[in-house]
Amino acid sequence: MSIVALQLPSSLPAAMRTLFLFALVTLLFVMSAGGVGGQTGDDHGDGIRTATVLPLGSSIEGRIEPADDQDVFRLDLSQARGTTDVWIYTTGDLDTAGGLFDSKANPLMVNDDSFLVGRFSNFHIRASLSPGIYYILVVSYLSESTGDYILHAEAVTDPGSTFETATRLSLDSPTPGTVDSRRDADYFRLEFTGLTNVDLYARSTNHQPIDIEVFDAQGTEISVNIRERFVLTSSGIVRHGFLIRDDFEPGTFYLRILTQSTVDTYPVPYTLHMLEDVRYGDFIDECEADTRLLNDPLIRDALYACQWHLHNPEKLGINVESVWAEDIKGRGVNVAVVDDGMYYEHEDLRGNIYASRNHDYGGNDDIYTPFGHHGTHVAGIIAARDNEIGVRGVAPRANVYGYNLLVDATNRNRADAMARNSSITAVSNNSW
Repeated sequence: MSIVALQLPSSLPAAMRTLFLFALVTLLFVMSAGGVGGQTGDDHGDGIRTATVLPLGSSIEGRIEPADDQDVFRLDLSQARGTTDVWIYTTGDLDTAGGLFDSKANPLMVNDDSFLVGRFSNFHIRASLSPGIYYILVVSYLSESTGDYILHAEAVTDPGSTFETATRLSLDSPTPGTVDSRRDADYFRLEFTGLTNVDLYARSTNHQPIDIEVFDAQGTEISVNIRERFVLTSSGIVRHGFLIRDDFEPGTFYLRILTQSTVDTYPVPYTLHMLEDVRYGDFIDECEADTRLLNDPLIRDALYACQWHLHNPEKLGINVESVWAEDIKGRGVNVAVVDDGMYYEHEDLRGNIYASRNHDYGGNDDIYTPFGHHGTHVAGIIAARDNEIGVRGVAPRANVYGYNLLVDATNRNRADAMARNSSITAVSNNSW
């Protein structure tokens, strides 16, 4: 049997590509389900009758060759007691797609890309399975390539539920977890022996939004730089995870993973992945070194040398230094940042923030949220303080305050944001 490779247009929306892939992988499995043998010299069976047994908690090497080859594996959970939370995934250089099927060849789940750093093209399936027999199909994405892969099947153990029982999260080791109910929360422990630049991200595998709280060794919640992650689904763009990109001092920290109040479908499976961001650390070191080489007593901001938009020998920047030299730095100028919120207690901003003028459109009496980073970035570009910390704003002594309009951008709120404090506001920044 030969399967024709199909090429999807790159412009096809991600949701449509997923639906197409689901149909294609299902078709491949159904066509091969009754097979009694594979290609000559094939390493794994191509159908249910010849499926290779894949014990839970094991890994099996495989190879797709020719490109239209398909490998079928049998996962026996018939002796399991109750539901088993299963993580099925591939590693290796081959761009794989995978499908999970029940004992009657009914499709349960399909996946193409894991979205995990270093494993993007490997498939990634999480499923809560009742006792029974299941089959896994591994193919090359759209039958385009040949190559080796490793298939893994693991039972997911529930992470710790308190600070004391928190599961240790290691660098570059994707770790699965599950929030079972609205009251459930998972705890993880981070341990660093030195200053570490970290990229720590989570992906919800069923597109349900998850939240994160970070604590120090004493259990006190701390602020870190958190960004949202989104995915395109058939119902539109939804938040499905987060990314922490920050420096962690030597010591112990804790994560608490929970779901948003809007989630009404449980369980919510997710995967955490923590990496050391060596490139970021090197970039910071380079910026600080270049700033020291400037040897300018009037500019002490540690990362200033990398702010090409403020100064540039080729005059691509705004070359604002001559204005600062005349001590024109925005004193007395009031700037409203209309955006998604603001971390107004940031150490490089708080000297210029007029928090009493902040306005919250979300009903929380606070414009700060760890998932709203754009307004903080904008405020820093405008008025990061001239000090020995981080970057410098264009007007480093201007007065700044924020309106988090984007949490509820109705026409009424838009009009309010334009008019609020209008008698004292010199600049209203709306880079949304």
